[in-house]
Amino acid sequence: MSELTIPVQIDNIQHLGDFQRARCNYFRIEFSEGPFTGTYPVSYADELRIAAWGSWAVLTGPSIRVDDQDFFLSSDSIRQTFMRIEETKGLFLDLGYIWIPNKLLGTENNIKDIRIGDVYRLSTRLFQKCYLFVAEIITENEWLDFCHSLSEEIHPSSGETADFREWRQKQIQSSYERYHDESYKERRLKPKRRTE
Repeated sequence: MSELTIPVQIDNIQHLGDFQRARCNYFRIEFSEGPFTGTYPVSYADELRIAAWGSWAVLTGPSIRVDDQDFFLSSDSIRQTFMRIEETKGLFLDLGYIWIPNKLLGTENNIKDIRIGDVYRLSTRLFQKCYLFVAEIITENEWLDFCHSLSEEIHPSSGETADFREWRQKQIQSSYERYHDESYKERRLKPKRRTE
């Protein structure tokens, strides 16, 4: 596998005849000020681990100021990285998706053990081919051929799976507490009245 890998999360697994693939989310960063050239703007490259393609990039790991590791090692490193992106002028965080053939995730025997939210690491080459397929730049047959030839360039990331699950639970708990806080009372939607 190449040195730079991209984390993706399983969002949906399909088993419909020939349609045997999983939809995976990735964190996409949009640059509002124009294409990323490697030196512009310097602060992006100095603070974030990204793989850039023109006017957007894929988040590949935690903020360099948060952690000196290539993988997300805690739910806090995820939270701090997202906060850094949101605080940086000209950057916008979004979710993108790609498809991955189910065969790349495991054998038929263990595909049932794969769950929504599982994190996998893809090489940039494999990610690019999956993105080109979603963008309708290559055909399904080309995509499948590339995926099968690059099948060694995808690996489960169990530590990041646990970290993202913990981060998600903390986000849900934080939203729940904020919603039920007395200071938020005026912003809550009024309950609908039943009409009979």
